[in-house]
Amino acid sequence: MNKLRRFGLSLLISLMVQGCTQVPFTLSPKSAPSKPNLALANMTEDSVKLAKRLEKSGKYTEAANEYRVLASRLPAPSKQVYQLAAVETYLDGNAIPEAKSLLAEIDVSRSIGLQHQIEFSKIHLLIAEKRLDEADARLNQMGAVSLPVKLRIKYYELRAKLQETRGNTLGAVQELVQLDGLLDANVADLQEAHEYIWRILSALPPDTLNSANLGNSPFLPGWFALASLARNTPPQGLQSALLEWQNRYPYHPASRNILPNLIQANNSPSLNTMAKQQEPISTKPQQVALLLPLSGNFKAQAEAVKEGFMAAWYADNVTVPRPDVKFYDANSSNIVQTYQQVITAGANFVVGPLEKETVNTLVNNQSYLPVPTIALNSLENSPNRVNFYQFALLPEDEARDAAIRARNDGLSMAAAFVPEGEWGARVLKAFQQEWVKRGGKLQIVRNYSQQGFENNIKQAMLSAQVDMVFLAASPPFARQIRPLLRNFGNGNLPIYSTSHVYTGTVDLQNDRELEGIRFGDMPWVLAPDDMGRQLQSSIQQSSPEGMAQFKRLYAFGIDAYNLLVQLASLKAQSSMQLPAYTGALSLDGNGIVHRQMSWAQFANGQPVLLDSFSRP
Repeated sequence: MNKLRRFGLSLLISLMVQGCTQVPFTLSPKSAPSKPNLALANMTEDSVKLAKRLEKSGKYTEAANEYRVLASRLPAPSKQVYQLAAVETYLDGNAIPEAKSLLAEIDVSRSIGLQHQIEFSKIHLLIAEKRLDEADARLNQMGAVSLPVKLRIKYYELRAKLQETRGNTLGAVQELVQLDGLLDANVADLQEAHEYIWRILSALPPDTLNSANLGNSPFLPGWFALASLARNTPPQGLQSALLEWQNRYPYHPASRNILPNLIQANNSPSLNTMAKQQEPISTKPQQVALLLPLSGNFKAQAEAVKEGFMAAWYADNVTVPRPDVKFYDANSSNIVQTYQQVITAGANFVVGPLEKETVNTLVNNQSYLPVPTIALNSLENSPNRVNFYQFALLPEDEARDAAIRARNDGLSMAAAFVPEGEWGARVLKAFQQEWVKRGGKLQIVRNYSQQGFENNIKQAMLSAQVDMVFLAASPPFARQIRPLLRNFGNGNLPIYSTSHVYTGTVDLQNDRELEGIRFGDMPWVLAPDDMGRQLQSSIQQSSPEGMAQFKRLYAFGIDAYNLLVQLASLKAQSSMQLPAYTGALSLDGNGIVHRQMSWAQFANGQPVLLDSFSRP
């Protein structure tokens, strides 16, 4: 509800100030009114603007503190106006003790004309404390009919927040549709309410969307009919379906802004469904939901991604204001419910989930993604979903990059050594497909296991007619296999590998056995820039164990944030590459992010960028 809440706070301040005094006055010794204190008025305006900027960037506590400072400088009843603004902002930041304490401090006897607003804040506090029955009773006692028309807006907003907190998203929509007729004086506010309703409906499961009991509402049937046809109608039939809906509901509130956007989107060759227009990729990230398995088997990996993401957020001096980021524990059992929750809560960008199974569950159960969603993994059979993007650290991508690099180096006859098992099969398949596609020939393929690979490699290399080797191996295996390749074959035979051959930390003693191996890896690992080194130093201080174990995942989190803020540019320019810490990133037409890695070669026990070597 944050988008509507920001509107509600603006309304609260404007209503209270209009009802009290817009510019504080000073009194002369004779108590005669003097001219307005313009300096104080300007200071008030500047403070309010600052507080609103802080709130928009998600810094609710700082914004509330700004309102409190402002309140301390003003006489009653303006003082109470900004105290209430601080209470509301504290509640939005979930700072419940601060809100409760300040609300108790407000001098009700001097709060002339603010009785309804004080009651609203008390009810908001009850909702935040999950005392929902009490909040419901007080709202029922207050009633909407007795309120001035403009105060009914806040009333229905609180009723919607109450239903949302109960998990009743349909009930929240039913309350919000009653705002129509109350907001006509402000088109922008009306559109904001409609967009919020649309996001909720877009996130509802198909069964709920089709079977909801709509009661006697004059507007709900139209909203649900529009959401259903937008989700289920093929692009080629959407135009006529939208026009038919318009004829059926000629005076529906959605006709003002939602329907024109859908029609425009369907007519645009680059926007083939309504979702791309409703939440265009050019929309700046304002509220971001980061979905990660923050509990369970992958908690440590998720924490590394999260910490990297937030390190990039703190270092971002370009995006103003920076988006508000909220974290959610997401796994395959709760991902559908969690995704719907974050959309309802106002997220206009989603990053995650992380686990492949969870990504698969999401796209198989969420046929329509209402906001840009960057999955931190990749599916082999990628579904065609609007707003769905895939960013992953896949060994298959690195194997393909090795094939490209070797072919560009003029090599054509390959031997491949990969471990037994599913991981080795995936890497081999990716390398072979790319190698053959580019005209190379794969002469020898051998699988190795923990024991007995010496004879296997010896036999293969003695009969090999190859000019390069692709070796997929972890450092312990690579340190054993590299001497065998040198002893049984051509000692100068180029060997290409993936980042898995390197721990990410220089080990001069052990890695001398890897002499000459060429491998692709992240700039974050091989040659970080000044900012990268600063970020690594900061993360090292806060998480030394995590940095040692999950160094590359921190870069993955950093680039997930960088990708988020640059997604619109990448989508608009298909040839664009974004220099990043995991590699040079580009986006294809299917929403898949590709990484072009840096390349290095082991020399005297440490990796050296390949550009410093002469190519064969």
